[in-house]
Formats: sequence, C-alpha cells, structure tokens
Amino acid sequence: MALLLPVLAGSALALTFLFSSGKSEAKVQEELDTLDDDEKDALKTTAAAVLDEDWMLAVAEAIKSNSEMAMREVAEALKKAGLKEESADLLEVAKETAVKKTTTKPKTTTPVLQKPKATLPAKTTPAKTPAQVEADKAKEAAARKAYEEKKAKDAAAAAKKKADEKKAKADAEKKKLKDQAIELKKHLASTGRYKENKSYVTAYQKNNGLISDGMYGPSTARSFWAKYKLVPVNPFYWSASTATKDTNAYRVFLDTISADAPAHRAEVEKLKKTVGK
Repeated sequence: MALLLPVLAGSALALTFLFSSGKSEAKVQEELDTLDDDEKDALKTTAAAVLDEDWMLAVAEAIKSNSEMAMREVAEALKKAGLKEESADLLEVAKETAVKKTTTKPKTTTPVLQKPKATLPAKTTPAKTPAQVEADKAKEAAARKAYEEKKAKDAAAAAKKKADEKKAKADAEKKKLKDQAIELKKHLASTGRYKENKSYVTAYQKNNGLISDGMYGPSTARSFWAKYKLVPVNPFYWSASTATKDTNAYRVFLDTISADAPAHRAEVEKLKKTVGK
C-alpha cells in the first residue's frame, strides 16, 4: 500500500504518495492538485488505516478523499488481504470518481508567460467543532461495527456451509454402506455355505472394520444389526473348537433383536431354530 509523506514547502503543506504500483511523481502531484485540504487529510487517515489493517476505516477515508488513485491502491491492498468482494466494490467507486472528474470543468491555469498580479493566500479549512469531531468518530465507529458484523456473519455462513457439506457427504457414505449391506443380505439369503460370493463378503467386511477373511461368520452377521438394524442371515461358518458356545451366544444375540424390535420376533424365532445348521 502507498504511504503518505508530508513535505513542507514554505507555509503550504504538500502531500506526496509513494505508490507500490510505480506511479510517477508528476502523476501523483497531478492527482493531489485536484484535492482540497479536507480530501488530503482523508488521504493521511487512509494510509494510517491501511498500515493498521483497519479496512473499514481505510475504505471510508479513501472514498472521502475523492482520489481515484488512492481508492485503487486501497482496493489492491484489500485484494491482497483476501477481501476480494470489498476490493471489487471499491474499484467500482474509483471508476465512478474518475468519470465524474473527466466530466467536470477542468481547473483554469495561469499562462506560463503571464505574471500573476497577486499571490493568493493559501486555502484554509475551518477547524471542526467538538460536536463535529464526535460525530465523525461516531460514524467511523458505526462503519467499523457494520464491517465486523458482516465479517462475522460471512464467517458463520461459510462455517455452516462447510458443516452441511460434511454432513451430506457422511450421510451419502452411510447410505452407500447400508445399500451394500442390504444387497449382501439378499445374496446370502439366496445361497448357502460354500456357494456364497466371498468377494462380496470381503468387501463388506473391509468397509465395516471387520476381519476381511471372506468368511460369513457370527461377527460379520452381528454387524448387520449393530450397524444397520438389519436382521442378519444366520452365519455360515463357526469355529470348530467353540461351536457350541458360539451358537448359544448367537441365539442370545437374536433374543436381543426381539427385545429391541418386537416386530422382528417371528423372523428371529425362525432363525433361532436353524442356528448352526
């Protein structure tokens, strides 16, 4: 961002911009010659606000300065700070300011060879009353508050959008896994031991954090109810050394399904009769 540099020339205060965009001193001086004292004071406040990264104040004072060049410099600083929308809005104001200046009657200048009859006194600006100073402070505070509220609102909206997208993605993944479980249950119900597609079983086990051995045993069967509330097909495979213990435990598991969902009791009772067979 450009910095304001005060330069004393006699009793008059001249203001010069040092622009990062490489504007010539003549171009800068030409811009300053179009401004009055109040507008030049606004330039000072603009530069200080940018250094403090007080963007709302910087924008307000840049517009108040009526300097197209200053507005464009502030817009560039806003863009670098990630405030692209605010930068674009300020550039529009700069364009409007440029149009207004080109359509107004240019200042008349004294011919180079003509000697002025008298030196006019420097233009002075009346000092602001305490009430005016307080009013300006109130306006700046209101503008800053509005900017902070907008920034907080935008941040909240962005956070909500991100959370909604995350939830939608999680819901879609959950639905995909349940659909896989439904399809595998249909397949298992239509086949039998040694005839099932082990790659289907392995894929299901892998997606649900189970041991991926392709064997449809009691642990895989229990996961149908635990994860998706689907009454499972009875397991095809049991451990030879603990078969009796495991089948009894599985019947107890089926009883918990009846207790949790009485609507499935008839289906569960049929399954209990064929466990281990």
